[in-house]
Amino acid sequence: MEIERRFRIVSEISPDIFSGKEMFPIMQGYGKTIRVRRKGEKCFITVKEGKGLVRNEWEVEIPEWVFQKIWSEIEKKKLEKDRYVIPYRDHLIEFDVYKGTLAPLMILECEFKDEEDAKQFILPEWAKDAIEVTNDDRYSNRSLATHGLPED
Repeated sequence: MEIERRFRIVSEISPDIFSGKEMFPIMQGYGKTIRVRRKGEKCFITVKEGKGLVRNEWEVEIPEWVFQKIWSEIEKKKLEKDRYVIPYRDHLIEFDVYKGTLAPLMILECEFKDEEDAKQFILPEWAKDAIEVTNDDRYSNRSLATHGLPED
């Protein structure tokens, strides 16, 4: 099970936020019911079910050749982004900076141990103007990969 909140960054972010932080280039694509992802040097296949704050999720690491085979068969449902991992209080914030036609979109996401933890989460000061998009399907990675940037 995954409990996650997502926020769209709307203000300028200082590059200092990323200084010294772990970063993974990510490529991911979508089939009818699956996601394939390369995160750094590792590849994964994921099945997610549901929408919003709490969803079922199953993920397993796969060999590079399996990723390449699926990736080559997915036509227009792909995206690329850089993910920065930023420690914040008792959490790890994953800060995604999208590339290509999705630039300059930036999404901050954070996973939680339970729903109460998610409800009590307060954004860091540098992201205080962010807009929550947890329940906005237009900002799901699947929708972004398929339809592009939403028109607000």
